[in-house]
Amino acid sequence: MKALTHFSLSILLCLVALISHAGTDLPIDATSGEVVYKQSFKLHAKYTDEDIYALVQNWFADPGKFTCQNGECTAVPGKNKTTVDEQFNNAQPLQSLDPSSGRMTGKGLIKYFGGPNSNISLLYMEYYVVVEVKNHQLTATISKIKYHHFNRQTYLVKPIYKWQGGKPADSADKFENLLNGNLDNKEIEPLTAFVNQNMEQLFTDLQGFLKTKNVLDTNR
Repeated sequence: MKALTHFSLSILLCLVALISHAGTDLPIDATSGEVVYKQSFKLHAKYTDEDIYALVQNWFADPGKFTCQNGECTAVPGKNKTTVDEQFNNAQPLQSLDPSSGRMTGKGLIKYFGGPNSNISLLYMEYYVVVEVKNHQLTATISKIKYHHFNRQTYLVKPIYKWQGGKPADSADKFENLLNGNLDNKEIEPLTAFVNQNMEQLFTDLQGFLKTKNVLDTNR
């Protein structure tokens, strides 16, 4: 029960820190203006940080949890699609280990197909997950989200046009810059909702992993 209370409080604090952006809540870092998701978990004192650091590397072993998409779309098979799929291959999510700092970095990928009347065709969105184990606490931070926009049928690079006209959004840029590009809310809101949902699922999965391995501290 204490563990549930602690986790609920953590979620509440996270929600309080959210800033409304384009009609959908997103965690915006006040200093950098970057979209940053963060969650911390207290760890059982009977395990050393080194033990848990080695254990958590296994959380990155399943590429499926670090690659998701909101649908399917018929594309013209060809070199363009093959090249894009190879470029964004995420078969090995774990990217780097730094035992001296207790940190490890993984990579994630979101494929997002816009609706039939959307100016968003197909986004490949990359992000990085930094997991730090220190002083019997694990902190996971998801940031550095960047999008790449393609024509969903030809897989050619494509800028994102606006219904109101003007300069289109770049075909590749930081996620927060796309949100600041004055795109219509009806296009931005489903996108941000899907991204939020995916990040929440990652944190839930990480909590479940730690719980299964009996390393969560249920008394704090």
